[in-house]
Amino acid sequence: MSGGVDSSTAAFLLKKQGYEVIGITLELWQNNEEKEIERRLLFGFSSTRC
Repeated sequence: MSGGVDSSTAAFLLKKQGYEVIGITLELWQNNEEKEIERRLLFGFSSTRC
């Protein structure tokens, strides 16, 4: 789901007509804080530490 009105309205109209509707959202990026947490979990250290 895009977060806009169009996809939600389309999903509502399809559901109203009897279709099974499943909404998904893809996150195709990470912010720096998420990358840092991932590095700590995977490698056990901070990338900013020397």
